[in-house]
Parts: sequence; C-alpha cells; structure tokens
Amino acid sequence: MEKELLKVLPNYRPIWACSSTRKGYSGVVALLKQDIVQPIGLHAVTNAAVKVKSPEKTLDRYEIASCHRGVGIPPTKEEYNLEGRVITINFKRPNLYLVFAYVPNSGDGLKRIRYRI
Repeated sequence: MEKELLKVLPNYRPIWACSSTRKGYSGVVALLKQDIVQPIGLHAVTNAAVKVKSPEKTLDRYEIASCHRGVGIPPTKEEYNLEGRVITINFKRPNLYLVFAYVPNSGDGLKRIRYRI
C-alpha cells in the first residue's frame, strides 16, 4: 500500500499507526512533505515512539521534537493504544503540535460510546 501511496504523492513521507490486534481493522497515517522529515526506517519505530528528524537544510523553518503513536497520556488504558488511531507530532519550530486521529464509530446500539468518549 505504501508504494502505491508514494507513487501518487512522491514528495511526501508517511508515518503510520495501525491496529496491533486486528490486521486491517483501523489505522491512521500522517503525510509530511519530504523537506520537513528525513526518510524513516524500520529501526526508527518502537511501540509508541517514532524517531524522526528534519533535514539539516530546513532546520531554520522546521524542527520536529518528537513523534508518538497512540494516546500516550498516563493513566490511559493500553487498549486505547492498540487500535492505531492517533499520531502526535510535536514541532519545536514552528512551536506546534499536530494530532492525527481516527475516532471510532460508536457501533450498533452505541455499544462503544464510552470507548469513543
């Protein structure tokens, strides 16, 4: 899927968060222009953190302080981090947080309304 995405958007780099419990169930992707973020290898990804850097030539405009997948706010239940629904990118320059979120459906009879809230 990523290869097809990058054919359509060749000047962008994806950061993925996908469900770790059900393949193909849910996920979110942040697409950043390649002048904002360097290539991201598999070694850069841990359970929650994604180690990303801005290219040297653009540090005067863009600098990423951190990137996290999942909600990551204690005492958040681990279940909220298993469905691949949130990516948060903290920019040092400009002073900015970007949050990419996919909010779950409440389901038939509002079964998941508490989870959604």
